[in-house]
Amino acid sequence: MICPACKSDMIVVEYNKIELDYCTDCQGVWFDS
Repeated sequence: MICPACKSDMIVVEYNKIELDYCTDCQGVWFDS
């Protein structure tokens, strides 16, 4: 997935059984809808 804030690639991380999209460049965290 591409970060909507800075357009870099994001990684998927799991936190408390919830999958989050995390941008390693701008440290943005996004939830899937």
